[in-house]
Amino acid sequence: FHKLAVERGVPVVPVITREELPHVPVERYPLFAKPKNLQWGQGVLRIGSKGDEAYTKAMENEDYIIQAKLENMEELQDYFPPDAPLCTARITTFQTRSGPRVLESWIRVGASSQLADQFENGGYTFAVYAESGVVWHGTCMTMMTHGDDPSLEPTQRRALGAAKELTGHKLPRWQEAVQAAQDAHSKLAGDAFTVGWDIVFTKEGVRLLEGNLMSMVALHIGMRYGTMSLLWPDSPLFWVSLSRWLHGKKGGLTYSDKEKKQKLERVRKRLQQDIHKTSKGKAALEAAILKCKNQVAGVADIESGPMNDSEDAAAISAVKAMQIRLVHREGELFGLNKELAAIKGELLNPDAIDLVVT
Repeated sequence: FHKLAVERGVPVVPVITREELPHVPVERYPLFAKPKNLQWGQGVLRIGSKGDEAYTKAMENEDYIIQAKLENMEELQDYFPPDAPLCTARITTFQTRSGPRVLESWIRVGASSQLADQFENGGYTFAVYAESGVVWHGTCMTMMTHGDDPSLEPTQRRALGAAKELTGHKLPRWQEAVQAAQDAHSKLAGDAFTVGWDIVFTKEGVRLLEGNLMSMVALHIGMRYGTMSLLWPDSPLFWVSLSRWLHGKKGGLTYSDKEKKQKLERVRKRLQQDIHKTSKGKAALEAAILKCKNQVAGVADIESGPMNDSEDAAAISAVKAMQIRLVHREGELFGLNKELAAIKGELLNPDAIDLVVT
């Protein structure tokens, strides 16, 4: 990966070979080593000095990749806990006819004193708006496995031990990071449909740490289609693009032009039905929210919190729950309409836009 990235001009975290390791100056320690074929930070090593146990293990085991131990950017440190490991962004791209686009994007915040930033090691992962680099909400393993409802979407605004809330903060060099992920997909993995890129933010710029062929974090933590559509505006075209990518491939999709048109027409009708149903649901929620607000005596601002009266407090809680559902419906309508536009475009001009054919 490192060799190919360097050859093709993709910014990547430098690797230290076993031949180079004995000659690394003392001032460059500590170093970092990780197994090539493990995940979730399993087996990572901190090489504190030449000749220590970790140094010997990395030298004797060819399955280890050795790198400089990078530090988090100073401007991000207040948003991470003390003594946090290197915290990386995960930007997942997918192939479309117009090139790679962002399927989902995250920033991982590792736990204090850990060597890796995955939430399997006690860290958090926060969703990031793909277009702006502004952080949304986060989650952690405890919330996913021991909460009242593990399927709930991320709600955390601050990582444990951090001085500042990460929610609402715009990550530095975000557009540079997105461009690096898209370029890496084109230059390093042109035959792959989707790749999750781990990206490091440094003073000198962004650097790719690695690529992962299996990477769909949102589905694993119960993200709703509507939320994903708002966070990552190109994500509704995932199935659209996958259908194109599979067409004509061994084990993929095969059909005649007539069959293709028939499939497109069926999908178009189904999407129109879904849009109609979702629009009715959205209107019903808006009416219910207005009715509930009117029932709360003297409420000037629904966000100000519950009042002394228990009925008012219950009504406010109900409104807030409905407002969350309303955002989901708005996102669903955005995504469904984007898919529908793709289908209509294909029916009018097969070469005009990404399409779905399943």
